[in-house]
Amino acid sequence: MFMEQKEKIEEINYITGKKQSRISGFVKKTLVPVSLGIVLAIMSTVPVMNAAGDAASAVKTLEYQIEQNLKQQQEASQKLKNAKANLDSEMQEKAYIDQRISLLIENISNTDELIALYTADIAQKEVEIENKKEEIDEQYKKIKDYLRLSYQNKILNYVEMILGSDSLSDLFTNIERVGNMINYQEKMMESLNANLEELDNLKTVLEQDKLNSENQKANLESQKEELEQLSYESSVYMQKLEADSAKYAKVYAECVAKDEELNAELEKALLEYAKQQTAAYVGGELMWPVDLKWNRISSPYGNRVLYGVKEFHLGIDIPAGYGENIYAANDGTIIKAQWHYSYGNYIIVDHGGGRTTLYAHASKLCKNVGDTVKKGDVIALIGSTGNSYGNHLHFEVRQDGKTQDPMGYVVQP
Repeated sequence: MFMEQKEKIEEINYITGKKQSRISGFVKKTLVPVSLGIVLAIMSTVPVMNAAGDAASAVKTLEYQIEQNLKQQQEASQKLKNAKANLDSEMQEKAYIDQRISLLIENISNTDELIALYTADIAQKEVEIENKKEEIDEQYKKIKDYLRLSYQNKILNYVEMILGSDSLSDLFTNIERVGNMINYQEKMMESLNANLEELDNLKTVLEQDKLNSENQKANLESQKEELEQLSYESSVYMQKLEADSAKYAKVYAECVAKDEELNAELEKALLEYAKQQTAAYVGGELMWPVDLKWNRISSPYGNRVLYGVKEFHLGIDIPAGYGENIYAANDGTIIKAQWHYSYGNYIIVDHGGGRTTLYAHASKLCKNVGDTVKKGDVIALIGSTGNSYGNHLHFEVRQDGKTQDPMGYVVQP
């Protein structure tokens, strides 16, 4: 179909070009431009859609984010190598593994979104190409009809029309008429050739989109394989440390100390935050923060002794599958979303009235500071970042900064 369209255009260019070459320079100079109404009646235009510009901008943004993310991954990989060569702390290596996991998860999400944009653009370009082909066919038909009509009315011989004028007035009328016809004909051909060029460009963009999409799909599979390997390394790292009880007791003691530091910071910061807020508690009971099938509590709130280290466990631990959803226990606003040496990736939701909930060890944080959430919104994904030897959620409830037993606020399924 595409070659047929080019052959048709070449045929018309030859016919019209041959006729136009017979017009004298005098006629060309005295042509009166054809009326805009006639030209627009033949020429079809494709509106420039803001959506196309928005999509292109989104693609560039995602490509830039992916590029920057890869640089951060390379930096984290180098830090991991350095940590293995000169380890200041056993948890330092685990931290760099967790960092790479978080970056990979973010990049996988961006790559998925980029592939979706390419897929949508491919579908759009295919539609545009078909529409453009139909438009070219319609223009070709109009030009052929125009030429046939002109031939039947014996008006293609422009020189004969001018020389056959009966008077000076008739001469100028015929010159103007010929000029309008030539302009009209040229505008039709310009439009037709422009559409052919646009069709070529659409096909080029389509092929590039398909290539980009395939490259991103291959990249996505590679990232998923790397994530699976890193997730395995993270999950077994603490287990390997456990095999050396003396070493693990030292590591665990370090983590407990870090937990106590963070708890003191949070108590102070959340108390000050509560004093500054005037909003009352949003009301209602807290919901179970993961899917109901994950209903086991592996470690309750309160005093415990692990690996010979005494500590006060500030929340409850709920084992769950890697990547499973973590839900906001109630309506609120995100006031913290960051990484911590021991808590890993954690997020805090303020529910008003001084009440907050904390969710730790996530593989990914899905919300940012300042975001408002509704009860049941996904705010993070289950993981094993920080001081964690298996995929689980560490869930805390705080009132004016101080931890409370979560079981006094949620019902275990």
